[in-house]
Amino acid sequence: MINKDTTYQVVELADALQKEESFDNFLDIALTRLERIFNASSSVILNWSDFKWGGRTLSKEDMFFHNYNVKGEWNYPDLHHQDPLYEWIQTGHCHNDLNAIRLSDLISFRQLKRTRFYSELLKEMDCRYVLTMAVHHQGEILASISVTRTQEEIDFSKSDVLLAQLITPILANALSHILLKNQNEQQLDIFNILNKKLSDQAIIIFSDDFKSVYRNDKMTRLGKQLSKYGNSITEIFERSARIRRNVELFKSHSKAKQKRLPKLINDVADINDKLSINIQLEFSIQNEKAYLLVYMERNRELNDASDIQVEYDLSPREHQVYQLAINGLDSREMGQELAISPWSVKNHLKNIYKKTGVNSRIQLTRLIQDKP
Repeated sequence: MINKDTTYQVVELADALQKEESFDNFLDIALTRLERIFNASSSVILNWSDFKWGGRTLSKEDMFFHNYNVKGEWNYPDLHHQDPLYEWIQTGHCHNDLNAIRLSDLISFRQLKRTRFYSELLKEMDCRYVLTMAVHHQGEILASISVTRTQEEIDFSKSDVLLAQLITPILANALSHILLKNQNEQQLDIFNILNKKLSDQAIIIFSDDFKSVYRNDKMTRLGKQLSKYGNSITEIFERSARIRRNVELFKSHSKAKQKRLPKLINDVADINDKLSINIQLEFSIQNEKAYLLVYMERNRELNDASDIQVEYDLSPREHQVYQLAINGLDSREMGQELAISPWSVKNHLKNIYKKTGVNSRIQLTRLIQDKP
């Protein structure tokens, strides 16, 4: 049975959220009031709409914490596959539970303690008990909102779960109004940008708050390849003083500074002594909102690479496979990059080995290293 005080707090929550138009205000109002309603020590929201609609993978920027004294480095995107609550939403099982559940209903504490999700995230944040609400709109997940308690406190009750089930539609109504309005405007902007920019390069688009709002398949693959060298896409910006300086101007939120940005910027960022990335920045204004378009492609800065093609009479396709092979890509990744099957890649490699007289990718790399 919900007491009068709690009922009044829920009504206040609904009234407050009805007036909000911005996501930041929603975060502060919703999380503060939910902590009070559920006697929680802290809370968190995972904004599913950004990474689902933005055509990209989950990132740390999709998570918003409230009242957490976060210590150390956490990486939820690397741990989310061990989070029972994420799986509960992703598989659609949340609908069977009326979109509200406790973490303890999904996994025992004994099992939970064995996971990196607990040792590297929950334990670091002194988070022992979790009650999560899955917020949907017309079948689409918008966000998951969780309230938490520490190990010194007690778990959420079944009455708390029932209360959460009643509150979830209130959150969904408010959040859908905010997110869908923003997303529709942003998607239209991205469509207008891409409609004018036909390119076969890897491309990623950042909004003026420097969130990734779009990336194509080539950029996703390139990002995975670069991560092997310990580089994220944004970290690569730091390797070029010119790129870094202009990106900082873009991130300044100052329209005056953004207007001083050149329309196009080109530079090269060195990843290591054998690999560099060609970067082109383009700034676009859509409906008074600034967007940063980033084009990237791998650039072999080994001048002898073309000599290898001539010396060993490699075909243009064999030369492409050769360049990707010495960059460390496997057959599947090379196939994706060149839009051919892994089987075709292996055949090209066999021909390359035969022409060059080597029998491994390491020896292919040495062909250039050993040249005078």
